[in-house]
Amino acid sequence: MGFLSYMGDFAAALYSTPGNFFQNPAWLQALYALIALIILYLIRPRPKKKVIPSLMFLMKMTGKRSKNSLFHHLMRTLFLLLQFLAILFLCLALAEPFRLTEEGAKDKSVILIVDGSASSQAMIGSTTRFAFSIDAAKKNLALKNTIILAAKRPNLVLEDGDYDNGVSVLATLRPKDTGSNLADALIYAGEIAEISGARIILISDMINTDRDTDIFAIKKTLEAKQIDVEFQNVFSNIRNVGVVDMEIDEDETTLFIKNFNKFKVPLDVIIDDTKESIEIEPESIKPFGFVTLPMTTKVTLDVNDEFPVDNVIYTSTPDSTKIEILLITNNKKTTNLERALLASPHVSITKAAPPVVPDKGYDVIIIKDVLTDKFLPADIATIINNVKDGKTAIVCIQDGLLAMDLKELMPMSFYGRKNETQIMTAENKYTEVAEGTYINFGEVSPYDVARPYVNDVVALATDTNESDLVSLVKLGDGYVVYYGILEENSDFWQSPDYPLFWNNLIEILVDKKDAITNMNKKTGDILTLEDEEIIVTPSGKKLKTKSLLLEEKGIYHVGNTSVAVNLLDEKESDVSLEIKDTSESYFEEGAFEKIKVKKDLSMLFIAIGLIFLFFEFIYLKIRGDI
Repeated sequence: MGFLSYMGDFAAALYSTPGNFFQNPAWLQALYALIALIILYLIRPRPKKKVIPSLMFLMKMTGKRSKNSLFHHLMRTLFLLLQFLAILFLCLALAEPFRLTEEGAKDKSVILIVDGSASSQAMIGSTTRFAFSIDAAKKNLALKNTIILAAKRPNLVLEDGDYDNGVSVLATLRPKDTGSNLADALIYAGEIAEISGARIILISDMINTDRDTDIFAIKKTLEAKQIDVEFQNVFSNIRNVGVVDMEIDEDETTLFIKNFNKFKVPLDVIIDDTKESIEIEPESIKPFGFVTLPMTTKVTLDVNDEFPVDNVIYTSTPDSTKIEILLITNNKKTTNLERALLASPHVSITKAAPPVVPDKGYDVIIIKDVLTDKFLPADIATIINNVKDGKTAIVCIQDGLLAMDLKELMPMSFYGRKNETQIMTAENKYTEVAEGTYINFGEVSPYDVARPYVNDVVALATDTNESDLVSLVKLGDGYVVYYGILEENSDFWQSPDYPLFWNNLIEILVDKKDAITNMNKKTGDILTLEDEEIIVTPSGKKLKTKSLLLEEKGIYHVGNTSVAVNLLDEKESDVSLEIKDTSESYFEEGAFEKIKVKKDLSMLFIAIGLIFLFFEFIYLKIRGDI
């Protein structure tokens, strides 16, 4: 009677307050399936009894007939019972049953700082330092928990949560691919602890790379404020070889690969389908160079170590690292300007004779020696739009130039023609060929006197009266260059400064180097855009923003641009450097306090339900139904 009374009380409590036993009691409605099962059992057709005289001699033994009838009845009831119990336990599992158990907690309130930097991904056997940190954090959960994930910057992921909240949040945490800023995380935790009186526990390998501040000095400072601080070190001595720096330009990419071990290490560098074997001396850095490839490239170090984060490097460059120039001219001969530009290996020139002018997104458009009646207004409008979108247009002086309505492509007003003058060079980055050395434009005679009628003009060359001969004007996101020196009136084209001037000017204006720099960043950098755009992260997450902290290594997609992001942090890659705390704590270990914790029983109920299904299968097999 006592057991039945207990089960009755349990059933009553379950009916009135299912939330005390199930985390998702709404799923208890699935138990209606049992009612359907019972109804089907009750309305099933029953066999009809018929007397067949020729078989009556088989039914003489009344006792035996009675026993067989009882056996068949029990077997039918057993089948129903197995089905009932299997459905019962599987339905209860959907409601996520739990039981309350008591766990020991050291503190009533704790602030857990979990190191989530790149170094936390170092392997320890088949697991990682980060996994060890999460396990350690779970063991230190208290009645009230605040959790901070420490990476490039401290991230508050839980504030004043209970034990169950702490377990749930810790299960969702993932490490970042950035350096570690443990100092800021400790300072942040200290500010919270001053108000709450909570104990601070830092769980980390103690590699603090983003600030030179001594984390052990911060610990002493906090303890002097009567804040209990504990460091739990998850360091393990491991092997590592990785890329710690990279230099990339239009021509060559150089990786700096460091062997952190005390022994020589052989490895293979794999670039797309090519492989090269190298050896690196103990505790040394070896540069490895290769030709810069267009678009995105993946470089892998095939080496046996325990820190995979710095073994894979991504690069990103424009589709073409060459500067694409469109020369619009009706002059079929090769001009001195063409020869000067082609002296650079980074330049590609396409010539077009008006009225046929292509529009294929050239970096630079040069207008020189065109037939004024062939140059169409629609082409001029297209060039203006391209300049406003970030391209460069260069307009060279020629006879009949004023007859063309170039609109914004001609920012100068003309005031007649003058005789010979010495060209004065404006000293700026566009005319500097070496430190303190500037272009010598020589003399010109005659020349057109021109002055800009717009603001935001940079003069590159003037006459003695400060009339512009070469000038630069900002137009939208691009530039317009006015070049007012006729080749037949000057000997500048014969000077060695002539190709230097043109290539220096164009490389600065187009700036492929800056484009490549902007397409290759380090984790922990901030990607800043002019306007909000959709950014797709390496893990596939889509964000609409104009500013993003880069916490993953890999390729980010921003519109039509791919941005390669890598760790490239020698301190963070030095995962074999053990940092010890030699200071003494002012506080002693606290006594454990019992707290009630929900233990999930869903898997147990599923297992029991499957066991009953298994016995049902055995029953059907014995009966011969399958």
